[in-house]
Amino acid sequence: MGCLELGGKISPNPTGECLTPPLPPASFHLPHFPTNMLRIRLQRFGTKNEPTYRLVVAEQSIRRDGRFVEVLGNYNPAARGKANPLSINVERVDHWIKLGAQPSDTAKSLVKRARAAAPAKA
Repeated sequence: MGCLELGGKISPNPTGECLTPPLPPASFHLPHFPTNMLRIRLQRFGTKNEPTYRLVVAEQSIRRDGRFVEVLGNYNPAARGKANPLSINVERVDHWIKLGAQPSDTAKSLVKRARAAAPAKA
């Protein structure tokens, strides 16, 4: 019994065990795991001259409004009336920072504002 190596050759070691792990079944699908530096940044939504933003975790190399890993909150700079302009899950932000994600300057200031507003509500 042998295992397939990268070159496609069958090559068992002297004990008969596989030198490389067995190949996964054809239906096996690995989810996308970020390989670059992760950033916590804003993703623009809304209409022309009325932007709203999502606070997201995304790979640094991905374009501004492209693929992201997780949505952490929302920011509406033009909120009117009783609408909440800032809604951020601070616990998830802390989780991603602990894993090594770096917040952008704007994201850092928004998280700071959200932390200051959180004790006022509680």
